[in-house]
Amino acid sequence: MIMKSFSILLLFFSFSSLSSEPIGEIIKTKGSVYKIVQGEEQRIEVKVGDKILEGDQINTLIKSFTKISLIDGSNIVVGPNSLFHIKELNVDQDKRQNKFDILKGKIRAKINTVKEGKDEILFNSRVVSIGVRGTEFLINSYDVKGLPSDDVALLEGKVNANLEKIDFPQNNIDLDPGQAFNSNKLSQTKSLDSIQTLSAEDLEYLKKNPESFLPELQLPSGEFRNFDKPLTSSASVSLPTAAVAVPISAIPVLAGAGSVAAASKVVAPKRKQKSGNPNTDKLLKDEPWDIRDAILNQAKLAKENECFYWFYKPIPGRGGLERFRREEACDDDDEDYE
Repeated sequence: MIMKSFSILLLFFSFSSLSSEPIGEIIKTKGSVYKIVQGEEQRIEVKVGDKILEGDQINTLIKSFTKISLIDGSNIVVGPNSLFHIKELNVDQDKRQNKFDILKGKIRAKINTVKEGKDEILFNSRVVSIGVRGTEFLINSYDVKGLPSDDVALLEGKVNANLEKIDFPQNNIDLDPGQAFNSNKLSQTKSLDSIQTLSAEDLEYLKKNPESFLPELQLPSGEFRNFDKPLTSSASVSLPTAAVAVPISAIPVLAGAGSVAAASKVVAPKRKQKSGNPNTDKLLKDEPWDIRDAILNQAKLAKENECFYWFYKPIPGRGGLERFRREEACDDDDEDYE
């Protein structure tokens, strides 16, 4: 069940010239999946067969995912509650140059080798930058206690992780197939011993289930997942089964030509109001107060036909990003508000 009253649009603003030719196609969806076209303040729900352009942002909600086939033969699966930006995709006779931004959520990518030794393919998150070629890998980007945390696991091929944004003795590390790491654990230990190896069971499961995802390796408590136990026994390895839909938190968005800036964090005042559902309360604790109130009062808002969406945009001369809310009649779409 998806509520329009608490969905958030995170918009990208860039002054670069983007190609209008499709660079990919949606080949599978589940749940609610949207794209946000470069420079527009509107999200569009996507379906199988829809074309993807350079500069599009893909936004999946809870219990949703989509699979994208790119023109170079690569496939990218965008997991639940994720934001994924196709920043640049260029394939010519001499070189392939692809750049993607993982702003939040789970990504699984299988990158096809096109030009051996001439490919420049980067997946950038808030914490790490992953250079890949002929690779199948998984990455999670999420927050733990208000700080960014990234997980990277390599199933096959080669990846090079740039760690310049974290406190680690080496700027770059290479992973072997079956290895995985968490950025915060690397930063805390400052040792390559923090790179762990997936069990044969986990590796086989992830390879045989191409729409499964890596469980988050850092727990909400700040502790790290124990690799002595099978990771694939966790429900988080695949699509979540929780029935609660929640909005996307205030997270980094693109603000300007190719730069990544953090959205200003809105501190929610302490309130006693709770949903009665401990899972919902846990997920909402870091949300701005007005978004949280919209979720907690969703049934009332729907009956009054008052729905909202939120988006971020830069204001000239002020610097940074500001958050805006827009009203919209609930019956302007076909979503279920019961």
